[in-house]
Parts: sequence; structure tokens; C-alpha cells
Amino acid sequence: PNGDPGATGGAPTPATAWVIPPTVAGEPSHPGLVLANAGGSQVDVTLRLLGASAVADEIVVSVPAASAVRVPAQFLEQDPTAAVLAVAADGSFVAAGASSSLGRDGLASYAVAGGIPVPPGVVPGP
Repeated sequence: PNGDPGATGGAPTPATAWVIPPTVAGEPSHPGLVLANAGGSQVDVTLRLLGASAVADEIVVSVPAASAVRVPAQFLEQDPTAAVLAVAADGSFVAAGASSSLGRDGLASYAVAGGIPVPPGVVPGP
């Protein structure tokens, strides 16, 4: 909005499901993902990797009311270039990704990505 090519818009409202695009450009990498809950009760979010690899792992992350939590790095590091599907069993939240990658000779790339809300009824519950 302000002409800054590095600006990332925020999410206007929470949703029950998000697809978070990958933010890693290559190796070495340090992927990150944050789940935020502005609501008054805990939200349990199931995360699934959506990548070319055969990783079928999923985890559940509990996000307390009025707080934000970081997704465990070990989960994201299974396939750092994969998108992530995040689905709440009950309640809504906001998701965003960030990473640094390609760190060599004192230089590295940094990227952020806002999650893309998935319309209700499109993704089956966890």
C-alpha cells in the first residue's frame, strides 16, 4: 500500500483453515511459521505439509487464547519448500510464514508470506 516492495499485507480476519506458501528459496534455510489466536479460547490447529516430497507427517499445535505460537522447526524442516495446510478443529486463527535462506558469505535472503484463507467447507476437518 505504501509503495514498499518488501511490504506484506496482514490478514483482515481470522479463518478456520489456511494455506501458507513456502518462504524458503534454497539451502541453507531456517523456515518459520506462526499461528495467532485473537479469540477467547484455545484453538487446536492440525498442520500438514503440501510438498513434492513423500512426507505425510502432521502435527497438532495448540494456540492459547489471545496469543501466538511458533510451529516447531523440526516439522517445517522435513520439507522446507512445502506449503503448509493449517486447519482448526474448532475456532479460528491467523497464520503467517517467515524464513531466512541461502546464507553464504555473510549474505542471506529473508522472506515472509501471509497465509491464504481457505473458504469454509473446502477442506475437511482434521
